Amino acid sequence: LNIGDIVVASHPTIKSKLIIKRIYQIYQNKFDLRGDNFLSSNDSREWGLIKLDLIIGKVEKIFTN
Repeated sequence: LNIGDIVVASHPTIKSKLIIKRIYQIYQNKFDLRGDNFLSSNDSREWGLIKLDLIIGKVEKIFTN
């Protein structure tokens, strides 16, 4: 995983919820995840760093209409 990658992760406080965020920074197997909509995104600015075990996978393809 690298800075700039988009990942799917388990929400840090609501375990049944998945989130899709971009890796903003990496600190020793902990990740600062940020939403692309900076002004209205719930992300690491609110929850803190995300542990590696919460990350499910990296987004490889995005489909749009």
